[in-house]
Amino acid sequence: MGYLEHVLVMEEISRASGAVGLSYGAHSNLCINQIVRNGNEAQKEKYLPKLISGEYVGALAMSEPNAGSDVVSMKLKAEKKGDHYVLNGNKFWITNGPDADVLVVYAKTDLAAVPASRGITAFIVEKVNGGGCRWEAFVSGQRCQREIPSPDGKHERSCVPCQGSPGWGEEQTERQGTSGRLRQV
Repeated sequence: MGYLEHVLVMEEISRASGAVGLSYGAHSNLCINQIVRNGNEAQKEKYLPKLISGEYVGALAMSEPNAGSDVVSMKLKAEKKGDHYVLNGNKFWITNGPDADVLVVYAKTDLAAVPASRGITAFIVEKVNGGGCRWEAFVSGQRCQREIPSPDGKHERSCVPCQGSPGWGEEQTERQGTSGRLRQV
């Protein structure tokens, strides 16, 4: 489905229910679209069939308590530890968070990058039962919000950078923000 068709579907779904439209948009636009545009072939093969079929629910974890959607001001850090990354920090206001099986999570990988947005990487984070990355309910006015807390400071092993290349965040966040705004008109 192209972007025009996506807008038409979103408009019709939202006409019946704004909440369902928002949930569908977060799944299809903010998660699936990023993996389609920026994931490597192995990531696409692993995640897209289940996301597209509806077996998995997707979400985007970008906003933070003191930064909102300003990704350059985010505090969540990702540090490479051997063959995996450890994410330290919190994300709030995640549409589809309670139901998400797969999240695209923005984190800082290079704190010294100039401009700062060059030090941001998008990670694909899987919900892991019994350990690894996990998220807990965040009470707010909307049912479909979730927080990724980091009480022990670590989310490990299921955190994989999109395309396997840290630091391409400036282009990605700008592209995602622009396309998301265009489709929400």
